[in-house]
Amino acid sequence: MMKTVDFFDAEIKKAYGKNSVVDGITDMSRYKKADPKILWILKEANNSHTSNPNENQRDFHTDVTSYPKWKLTFKRIISCSYGIIYKNKELNVDENACINGVNVMLDIALINVNKCGGNSRSNNSSISAKYNEYKDVILEQIKQINPDVIINCSEVLSLTSDLQDRFVLSEEIKKRNANAKVYYNNEKLLIDYCHPNATKDNQGGLTDERYYEVIVGTYKKWKEMTSIK
Repeated sequence: MMKTVDFFDAEIKKAYGKNSVVDGITDMSRYKKADPKILWILKEANNSHTSNPNENQRDFHTDVTSYPKWKLTFKRIISCSYGIIYKNKELNVDENACINGVNVMLDIALINVNKCGGNSRSNNSSISAKYNEYKDVILEQIKQINPDVIINCSEVLSLTSDLQDRFVLSEEIKKRNANAKVYYNNEKLLIDYCHPNATKDNQGGLTDERYYEVIVGTYKKWKEMTSIK
């Protein structure tokens, strides 16, 4: 049975504490209509753009431009999500965080592993520890969001392993010139890749173009493979 948003908000507050930042599906009606349904998993909520520690991250995702440095993380999320859902490559995200007038942030879901907030520089070992402590809440949240495409940018490898096991995914799709790990079955695609504000991967400098090609190119390859009868 599908659990409510209020249920998960309460579970997050119970697990992470009263000052935790709730997250998930930005706009339920838009998400239900999206094809495919995409979930981005990020590291932690950076609250440096607000003085309110109890901010609802979903509200922030409706207009990320309230954070002056929004492009560092969200430009690539927006362009990749737009390319997958709207089948149109466009790397130019306007000052309203839209592409061709579309706010694709309303079509997707985003969650953080560490829901207690963070600073501009993440501590990966601390984030992994948060996952290990609260994995039941996070995995159940992902299950209820029920995405078709999961993009894990948290750099928590045990999360990728747990998702692979939970959704019975195999590592089959290989990407050249990138350190992405890709797992899939006929219903789900899981891409484990670096955070969208990363400046390099194991092949060197990371441009917007190459980030897009890794994410969207992998999605296209998956669609081609799973459509073959």
